[in-house]
Amino acid sequence: MSSEPACVGLELESRPQSVAIVRAALTGLLEFAGAVEAVSTDVRTAVSEACNNVVMHAYPGQVGPLRVLARSAPGRFDVIVRDEGRGIRQLSRDPLAGGHEHMGLGLALISALCDQLEVSNPARGGTEVTMRFRTVAVEPEPSASQGHTWPERPDQLSGEDVVMWCQPVGLSGHLVGRVARATAAGLGFTIAGARDLYAIADAITALTAATASEQLVVGVSVSAHRMTLAVGPIADAELRVRRELLTGLVDAISAEPYGQGELLRLSLPDRGRQPVGG
Repeated sequence: MSSEPACVGLELESRPQSVAIVRAALTGLLEFAGAVEAVSTDVRTAVSEACNNVVMHAYPGQVGPLRVLARSAPGRFDVIVRDEGRGIRQLSRDPLAGGHEHMGLGLALISALCDQLEVSNPARGGTEVTMRFRTVAVEPEPSASQGHTWPERPDQLSGEDVVMWCQPVGLSGHLVGRVARATAAGLGFTIAGARDLYAIADAITALTAATASEQLVVGVSVSAHRMTLAVGPIADAELRVRRELLTGLVDAISAEPYGQGELLRLSLPDRGRQPVGG
């Protein structure tokens, strides 16, 4: 296990395909942290179930925000899944309510996979499901939901299908390619259209290596058989020097001021839907 703390936050819509996007981001975080396969499987399964509960129950007949905040620290992983709808009815105020007899099947599965579970209804509305997965044997700690801060979506990314935050910036190399491909698959981008996304992600990782920011934000959107990736902040000088890394991988590049650098926007067509020779 890596001793370096890391965090990834996601904001997306409560659609079935969003669960795969969350799993992709978790896979990157767990890989960065060096988690063993057994722990990784438990984390992905339990969090997927919590997200499924939001998709199925939080917004009857419609979609709404699904937010996930996952953090790795020495000896544990903490994951919070939040909705702004009716979510899961609070069944117990006990933060260690692992064996509550009246839990639904979904919460019972989550409880069996994590070491600490809390279901709460914040004063601002909605439901938070907080899960702690320990990688070392320790006494139960205070609630994992204490002290967390949800990141705010930047105005420049108000229309993106998926917005992701990661810290440290080096975590982006484990996340961007996975999350972009999962988003592409869920929104109808073809495999052929997504074939360059890992190369693009590698180029983005190189660009962000020199950023002065502690946190990176990534936006992904798909419309009319075209994907747009927005990443920032990227140091102005680094962008000027390394912009050629993306030449040939995308068909449009733009940048605008953001934080301590620039927000880079990359646009690429779904090559799998282009006519042969087009």
